[in-house]
Amino acid sequence: MNELLNLEYIQTIVFLDELGIKACSEKLGIDSRTVDARIVALEVFLSCQLVSEDRTSLTDAGKTVAEYGKELLEANDKLILKIKAQFQAI
Repeated sequence: MNELLNLEYIQTIVFLDELGIKACSEKLGIDSRTVDARIVALEVFLSCQLVSEDRTSLTDAGKTVAEYGKELLEANDKLILKIKAQFQAI
C-alpha cells in the first residue's frame, strides 16, 4: 500500500469527535472550512462517510475512525518519546 495518511487529518477527526467543529477549529488554529476539507479528504481516502449530511455529528464510521485515530495518536506520542529518550541516552 503506497498511500499515506496525514496524522493532522486524524487529529482533526479526533478533536471533532471530542469538541465539535468550533472548538476543534480553535484548538487546531484553523478555520472550519479547513476542518471540513480535512474530513472530506479522509472520507475520500477511506471511501466512507464520516460526518452526517448536515455536518453536525459523526457517523458510526466517523466514530470508529476517531476511536482508532485516538489510539494511533497516542501510539505516535509514545514512539516520539521513546525515540527522544534513546537519542538523549547517546
